[in-house]
Amino acid sequence: TFGDFFVVRPNETVVTAIDEPQQPMSLELFPNPARSMISLQGASNYEDSHLQVFDQAGRQVGHKLLWPAGISNLTVSVDHLSQGAYTIVVSEQPHVNLQFVKL
Repeated sequence: TFGDFFVVRPNETVVTAIDEPQQPMSLELFPNPARSMISLQGASNYEDSHLQVFDQAGRQVGHKLLWPAGISNLTVSVDHLSQGAYTIVVSEQPHVNLQFVKL
């Protein structure tokens, strides 16, 4: 016996699986450049994640616990930072890197 089989004719499309579209998870930072505060707006999937801020030399210059349950926007003071470029890393899944400039 040949077992289970099917025939595909030329120019026919055979669907073998359907992927469910996933909601894109995003995290937005504004304003950029910033003077004293930045706002992070994002999906609630980042609840209890850790945010780290690194300077251009790779030194960690800030750390914060993100989004207690139900909060989708967060304001962070960057007033203490010197002028320059910085990277924000959210190290929990999904992993996110964002860059901003402090004026």
